[in-house]
Amino acid sequence: YSPTGNHIAYSGHDGNDSEIYTTNASGGGVFKVTDNDSNDFSPSYSPDGNNLAYVGFDGNDLEIYTISVRGGETFKVTDNDTDDLYPSYSPSGQTIAYEGYDGNDLEIYTINVRGGETFKVTDNDSNDSQPDYAPDGKTIAYVGYPPSSQEYDGTNEAIYTIGASGGGNSSKVVDNASEPSYSPSGKKIAYLGDTPANPA
Repeated sequence: YSPTGNHIAYSGHDGNDSEIYTTNASGGGVFKVTDNDSNDFSPSYSPDGNNLAYVGFDGNDLEIYTISVRGGETFKVTDNDTDDLYPSYSPSGQTIAYEGYDGNDLEIYTINVRGGETFKVTDNDSNDSQPDYAPDGKTIAYVGYPPSSQEYDGTNEAIYTIGASGGGNSSKVVDNASEPSYSPSGKKIAYLGDTPANPA
């Protein structure tokens, strides 16, 4: 959803590849935001509703890009030799959280919307994915998977929260769950799973 709730951004197939589109929340008014020869997906609205962060292919791997909701020129936010996924804008609109590879496993990172130096939020021996900023910008919810020493059985991931500045301990919110999404108040987290819970 856009911040106003009037529009929805999504990835759709244009007959050749997947592009980013927006549509009125009530239906109709479909607008094609990206238009290139590679797959674009996982759009995330900026807090002011003027831009979208998304995942695109740069010819070598998947990177985080931004673009105006009206389309046009894209900006490459991340630029490395590994896949970066699941962009999530901070409430200030100045930072994007995402999933990246550190050479051993997947961790949660943040980066300024204009690119540059990255900040590693999580640092452990298991994969972390699907970050979502809390409305106050102080914490990030994410999906944590079992350590590499344990077999992933398709259900034993969990949702955690951690301070956006990193360095502290994470708190488990709910087991067997993925795709966390904070409520506007920050008091609830919606997720895909089968166990009810509130943020820790």
